[in-house]
Amino acid sequence: MDLGKVPDKKFSKDYQAGLFSFEFNFLGEKVITNSGYFQDYKHQLNIISKSTATHSTLVLDNTSNVKFERDKHGYMLVNKNYKILDKEIKSEKNFWLIKASHDAYSKSYGVVHERQIQFFNNSQKLEGYDKLIKTRNFKSCNFAIRFHLLPEINLTKLLNNESILIESKNAGWKFTCKNHKIDIETGLYFGMKNKYLENKNILIVGLTKPEEQNIFWEISKI
Repeated sequence: MDLGKVPDKKFSKDYQAGLFSFEFNFLGEKVITNSGYFQDYKHQLNIISKSTATHSTLVLDNTSNVKFERDKHGYMLVNKNYKILDKEIKSEKNFWLIKASHDAYSKSYGVVHERQIQFFNNSQKLEGYDKLIKTRNFKSCNFAIRFHLLPEINLTKLLNNESILIESKNAGWKFTCKNHKIDIETGLYFGMKNKYLENKNILIVGLTKPEEQNIFWEISKI
């Protein structure tokens, strides 16, 4: 899970706004990925690939968790920072956990985002939640949580509207999220230098509310 700090502005031309995004591998194959980086900074796809929406994390109001501004050379540099709060990492033989929160959306939307991801090796299950904690200047807006996949991975949404099957080369997985709307969305994958392919992502959507919200999700091997 990306818990890194933003580099100094002058060193941020290749920075991507993927705070709390993660990638999940099984037998050398990515089950969950990010969308990669389009390196040609003069192309519009460079800006898109730097956005939070192209990463496997939460985004509010389709707004990246940092702000970018273009310098005199045409590079998109970061001009807004954030704080990582309450970081916790545990690693045991058959279990690991990563948990942290950030204040990147606190000033603009009055929300602190907390994410926890834990993996149980014996059951091959990844459990996560995204918590939205309100601050004084709360302003309701749309939220989206995306889980990007490689272009060759197939997705099937089940009739219960709570689960999506993930079909990869090495294994099958079931993504589940109860009590929130989930869907399959088409996106772009920039895993090859200055090229792109269409891919799919799993999408959880909703509205932020003036009380604390918990969005629980799970990825389990089938």
